[in-house]
Amino acid sequence: MILPTQLVHIRISKELLHQVDTAADSLYLSRNECIRQAVAEKLRKTARHSLLWLHT
Repeated sequence: MILPTQLVHIRISKELLHQVDTAADSLYLSRNECIRQAVAEKLRKTARHSLLWLHT
């Protein structure tokens, strides 16, 4: 059974992931391909780790 507080965390987590993915995608439009890809992947990895932390 999911508690109401867990639903709030899930909603925030999904929104956070969406925002980070959007930011990461915009970095792919940057001029320096190596930098933009590295930063984008770091953003995605950080967001996913945050989601795992919220659900433990």
